[in-house]
Amino acid sequence: MGSLRQIDFIFVHHSASPDVSAQEIDGWHKAQGWAGIGYHYVVRASGEIEPGRTEIANGAHCKGLNHNSIGICVTGDFTEHKPTNEQMASLVGLIVSLKRKYPGAEVVRHSDKAATECPGHLFPWGELLNLVGRGGDMFSDVPESRWSAATIKLAVELGIMGGFPDGTFKPAEQFTREQAASALTRLFFLTHEESKVNTVIRNCSPAVATVYAGGGGGSGFFVSDKLLVTNAHVVNGVNTVTIVTAQGNFIGEVERRGMVWDSKGNITWAEKNVAVDLATVRITKKADEKAAWGSGFPVVKFADTEPKDGDFLVLIGSPLLIQGWKSLGIVSRQTPFFINTDAAINPGNSGGAGFNLSGEFVGVPTYKYSGNAVDSMGGLIRSEVVRLWLDGRHDQIKF
Repeated sequence: MGSLRQIDFIFVHHSASPDVSAQEIDGWHKAQGWAGIGYHYVVRASGEIEPGRTEIANGAHCKGLNHNSIGICVTGDFTEHKPTNEQMASLVGLIVSLKRKYPGAEVVRHSDKAATECPGHLFPWGELLNLVGRGGDMFSDVPESRWSAATIKLAVELGIMGGFPDGTFKPAEQFTREQAASALTRLFFLTHEESKVNTVIRNCSPAVATVYAGGGGGSGFFVSDKLLVTNAHVVNGVNTVTIVTAQGNFIGEVERRGMVWDSKGNITWAEKNVAVDLATVRITKKADEKAAWGSGFPVVKFADTEPKDGDFLVLIGSPLLIQGWKSLGIVSRQTPFFINTDAAINPGNSGGAGFNLSGEFVGVPTYKYSGNAVDSMGGLIRSEVVRLWLDGRHDQIKF
C-alpha cells in the first residue's frame, strides 16, 4: 500500500547534529510549535531506520513541497564528516523500496529545492544516485565489471546467500563449512518447499494489515471480523489508527492494551499480571470511499500444535510500513513466551503474523536484536499466549 498522496519527490536531509533518534528530533520540532517530527524516516549512524511521520501525512521538511514528497533525515553533520557505511547501505535500500512504490518520484537533496547546504558538501550524492540507479542490490566490493557480479546478484535475489552487515560480500573470501551448510539448506528449502511457501503467502496475506498510528505504525492481523490484534507498542499513545488492508483503508479504535509507557518512556503494566505487548483494535468505519466491507475480513487460523525447533516460518507484515512484506526463516529456539527466529524482522513488522507451512498462525513478530555484530535474531510472541490473553486467562500465561 502506497501513500494516499501524490509523491513526486524523495528528499534527503541531514540532521546537522550528532547521531540522534527520531524521538529526539520529534522533541525539537514540537518545540518549534509543529505537530511533531517533520521527516517520514530517520536513518541512524548504526544503519537502523526509525519511522517518523506516516507516509500518508504531509511532511514538514521543505517549504512548498511537503504535500507531494517523502522526507528522509540521515543523522549527522555532513559539512564535517561523511555518513557511515551502515547509513549509506540502509539509505540506499530505503530509497529503492520507496522508488518501487512511487516510480515517478525524483530523489533530491534539500539544497536542490531550497537555499540551504543540507545535506552537506561531504555527503556522497553521486555515489548514492549510482547505487539507487543500480537498484541498491550490489555490494560495495562487487563492481559490475567483476566476472562473478551477475551470479552473486542472482544468488542474493534467490535468497541462497547474503552479504555482511558492513554492506560487503567479500567475494574472494573462502567458503567455510558452516556457510556452506547455511547456503545449501536455503537452496534445499527453496527447491523443495517453494510451493508450500507460495500457498501460505497467497492464503494468509489478506488477514494481515498495516497499522498507521500517529507518526509511526506497524502491522496487525485479524482474529475476527473487524477485530485486529497488534503489538501494544505499535499503538502507544494513540486511541485511533488507520488500518490499510487488501480491501481498502479503515479507521480503528484501540480497545485493549497489555502494556503502556509513562511520560518518561518507562514501561508500566495496565495490570500486574498482564505483562504482554499486545493490543486489540476494532474497525469502526471506512477511511475512503473505495474501501469495501464485503463479507468481512479474512482471519488467521491459530495453530493446533506448537512449532518445533527447525520448523520453517513465514512472516508477513509491513516493515518500514511497506504493505505485505514477506520473510522466511526457521524456529531457532523457544521459551514459554517467545519463539526466536532468524527470519527478517524490521521496524514495522511489529504486530504482524508468523505462519507455519500449513498456513496456521504461530506468533506475533515483536522484537529484534540490533547492532553491527548482530543479525537475524528476533522474536515472536507465541500464538498460545495471544489466545490466552484474548480469552482473559492471564494467570495461565508463562513468561
